[in-house]
Amino acid sequence: MAKDLQFGIQTNGIRHREADGMPDIDTRFAMVRDAGVFDYVDKTPEPHEREEF
Repeated sequence: MAKDLQFGIQTNGIRHREADGMPDIDTRFAMVRDAGVFDYVDKTPEPHEREEF
């Protein structure tokens, strides 16, 4: 049985440049969506981020 290969990205890798710092969660998800390349985002939220998810 063949399965489709899916591509994901871990949220710490979502930024344009290292010097830009880490964007907020909404911006990171928007960047992934806008890239049109990834099938999913791999993220385990930190305790302080749970409400945002």
